[in-house]
Amino acid sequence: MKVTVIGGGGIGGVMTADFSLLEGVEVILLSGRSEKFKDVIRVVDMERCIEFDSNPITVTSDHKIAIRDADMILCTVPADAREECIEKISPFLKSGSYLGFVPGCGGSEFMCRELIDKGVIIFGIQRTPYNSLPIDYGKTYRCKARKRELYFSAVVTNHNPKIGDVLESLFNVPCIAMNNFMEIAFVPANAILHTSRVLTLFKDYKEGVFYDRIPFLYLEWENESSERLLACDEDLQEICREYNAIDLSGIRFIKEHYESNSAEELTAKLQSIPPFKTTVPPMLKTENGYIPNLNARYFTEDFPFGVVNLKGFASIAKVPTPALDELLYWFQSLSGKEYFTETGELGKDINNSSVPQKYGFATVNNIIKFYLR
Repeated sequence: MKVTVIGGGGIGGVMTADFSLLEGVEVILLSGRSEKFKDVIRVVDMERCIEFDSNPITVTSDHKIAIRDADMILCTVPADAREECIEKISPFLKSGSYLGFVPGCGGSEFMCRELIDKGVIIFGIQRTPYNSLPIDYGKTYRCKARKRELYFSAVVTNHNPKIGDVLESLFNVPCIAMNNFMEIAFVPANAILHTSRVLTLFKDYKEGVFYDRIPFLYLEWENESSERLLACDEDLQEICREYNAIDLSGIRFIKEHYESNSAEELTAKLQSIPPFKTTVPPMLKTENGYIPNLNARYFTEDFPFGVVNLKGFASIAKVPTPALDELLYWFQSLSGKEYFTETGELGKDINNSSVPQKYGFATVNNIIKFYLR
């Protein structure tokens, strides 16, 4: 089986190394920074307390070489880079090709409408398979933890059995099919987790404000962030209720996912998760102190392709979302962007997001029909 991994970041690097060790699997990595890679990737696996090297791998920046003969393609690039990526690989995707997004949230399914009509099998994995990052990009990667099971769905769900078999052979963990791709799109993950926390940390930030240190993201998590996260999760549940013509029973919301019934319990839980303990928010060092790095994925992906995307679904269903709005309008004031106006209309920067409206969806029924293919 020929597998192509797109993106050489933390997830893509470890994925490529793992797959290279599987018998009968030929893996190729597509990276815009292919010159950074050698023939072998080293993985520092903290959970299993081992270090290992991949088998020799092929790395290319040529989309045709990477895509044309692949049996399975897994795209790990950030949501804000996916539209351009899809445009570049589309000429080499044939009917029956498998293209999966890791993770699957962020509007990738809308970006692939023409590919779906062409017969390309689009699917997404609900959450990332690893907590990992590059130590030395292209050479060494740290894997803090591995998921014990993965959840996934294709947009056209009758492909799920075949996809599940392939994913289990690659990741060597149970891979469980969701009811539909909407359960991938609405997963309460980084879109509300990261954004709730960075608002709490940087709510007073403006040009000229500096911080004297970089805090821990989760180890120093506090109840204000938990309360904000739970409020955003309530907004998301309200959105789901308006789309109840489709089965969304597979979504595990925040209290269930983190086994926490209150803000205090959620704070204690997030502080205690071992792989999270060393995670820090994206910040830059200046002569006067530290400032948030607004070019990091927490800002360029989690807001425009997370919060804004969810707001798009809510806007179509006419669902009030006070907690999501707090995140949205704070980010707009910080970034100078306008995705939604103060009165809830689409703003001038809406095309730099992945809201359903951008792709021609105007009603709840239109959206549900798309996900019930």
